[in-house]
Amino acid sequence: MKKGFHRYRSSERGAIDIALIMSIVAFLLSLGAAYFYFSFEKNYDAIDTVPYDESQTLPEKTIVPVEPVLEKEVSATSTTLMKESSVTVYIGSYGDIKKEYMDGIQSAVEKATGAQVTVLESAAALTKKTPLYDAKRQQFDADILLKGVETASLEYGAKSRFIYVFDVDMYSSSNPNLKSVWYAGTKGKNVSIVSLYGLQKKSDTDTTQAPSSLIASRLEKNALHMIGTNIGVPFSSDAKCIMFSPKTLADLDKQGTEYCSAEQATINTAFVNK
Repeated sequence: MKKGFHRYRSSERGAIDIALIMSIVAFLLSLGAAYFYFSFEKNYDAIDTVPYDESQTLPEKTIVPVEPVLEKEVSATSTTLMKESSVTVYIGSYGDIKKEYMDGIQSAVEKATGAQVTVLESAAALTKKTPLYDAKRQQFDADILLKGVETASLEYGAKSRFIYVFDVDMYSSSNPNLKSVWYAGTKGKNVSIVSLYGLQKKSDTDTTQAPSSLIASRLEKNALHMIGTNIGVPFSSDAKCIMFSPKTLADLDKQGTEYCSAEQATINTAFVNK
């Protein structure tokens, strides 16, 4: 009698254990699915900043604002990348980004790095919901967006790099005093984000629509700058260099379109010697 009862209780406990395990697995899977969705619902844009000390080294995490940091000077002679890279660069977008802008970034990155560049199919525009969107600031959180696309891009492997273009206004929750940001990336990572927002007006004082060619040029410079940031190329005080950190649209428009020689050497090493 006791033995039978014991057998019955063991069977019942086994059924309960299985049900519990299945519930836990289902819960974890739902978390994973929610995180995957969250990690791809992202975005990022432009910001004012406090100047850094010019002697500073490049920080591990770099969120580069409209008035960013100035770093080490490098010489201003561009070199041409001759070898073919084994690295693939993917360019993605969220929202209404013109094809000509995406094509321009693709061409600029191919020329500067020698990498194979693939433009991904555009994703839907971001929705204004927390935690991505701060209703009080009426901006998207660049830190969360960047973290999300970094996570979602892991499956592509170490020889892939990513640039995501967004069409919304963004700020950095880790630097809340900044008004907004143009782009963000982390040294040592392979993902960065740039924003179209803030680049579409003619100048810092003229809010009328800028020519498409000027907007495209601004985006291309910012994309190349962020590739350098990911790789760890120091910022430059030379406006002819891509790693120059413009404080205003006027500065950005005067900025050169190529890496300077020391910068290009680092880019070549990162892309060719793989």
